[in-house]
Amino acid sequence: KWKVLIGIVDDCIMVYDIGNLQCIGQLLDTKGCQLFSVHEPSSLLCVVNKKKITLYNWKGSGFIPKREIILSETPKFVCSLSGAVIAGVKKQYELIDLSSFKTFKLLDLEKEHQMVGTEIPADTITDKGSRLLLSVSSTVGALLDSKALGDIVSHAKINWSSPALAVDTCFPRKLVTLQKDLLEIHDLNTLDLVQTISFQ
Repeated sequence: KWKVLIGIVDDCIMVYDIGNLQCIGQLLDTKGCQLFSVHEPSSLLCVVNKKKITLYNWKGSGFIPKREIILSETPKFVCSLSGAVIAGVKKQYELIDLSSFKTFKLLDLEKEHQMVGTEIPADTITDKGSRLLLSVSSTVGALLDSKALGDIVSHAKINWSSPALAVDTCFPRKLVTLQKDLLEIHDLNTLDLVQTISFQ
């Protein structure tokens, strides 16, 4: 476990010790970055700066630059997976294979929206492998099997009551979605809405 807090502060990636919140690192070469994504099992940090994605590896107590990837468009969304990076650009999601560094079109969208997504860890109880949740519109998310990301015909869908701003997994097998004035909590087995928490 890294035991660090990572954030963008003054347009730069900063790293803090999770125990005392003291700054333990600053990645000066990330100045101007807009997005980042972490995949702790792969020791991978992915940083977006305009049309460039920079990959870093966690080594002991800091990040070491690994590789730069140049894209044709500036991503609006990025998600790190085991062996791949998902980038959201305009009206599509692209998959960057980290073994060949080739880019493949993953999913076309009908119109642009604020892209959100997250990796859903494997569930040992239900024997479901890891999955990927990507928003296909502002109020609909699609669940894809991470071992067959190209199979988008039979993916399950989850519906939100208003545009999603962020998503993450928490608690036992629950998906939490941040919306403008509320949180929605869905069960990841049934995809049913189980709770709504209003901020008003």
